[in-house]
Amino acid sequence: AGAIVGTWFWDIANDRVTVDDGLAHAFGLDLAATQRELPLKQILRSVHPDDHDGLVEAINGAMASGGRYAHQYRTRNADGEYHWLEAIGRVDLNPTGQPLGFHGVLIDIDERRQVEAERNQAQALLRSFVEAAPGWCMPRTARAAC
Repeated sequence: AGAIVGTWFWDIANDRVTVDDGLAHAFGLDLAATQRELPLKQILRSVHPDDHDGLVEAINGAMASGGRYAHQYRTRNADGEYHWLEAIGRVDLNPTGQPLGFHGVLIDIDERRQVEAERNQAQALLRSFVEAAPGWCMPRTARAAC
């Protein structure tokens, strides 16, 4: 789990996003951004280039279907460093299915992602040791025989 670091509301029809101080910091925006509404494109400039297209696709998918949204990506914060965030929100649709508003929270998952990467690296190292040891067998399933 991580801490909630920011909130947003996007008026989709007018392409105006309202952010709080935490989101402004997480996206490296001037804190004055919390005093005005911003176009989504301006906010997305801080998203890591490797994550940008996937994020846009996830946003478009959420707007098409409405309801719950969750996506993980990296942003460059006010300190100039990239950090992992998870955005969790909801897209509200009008009766004809058009998206009206998109609101949610940002959760800091940077530490969780680091722990997962370390765990995966340790598991790979252990696997390589076991596979290299003569006479040892590491079955892929509980029923597999060595």
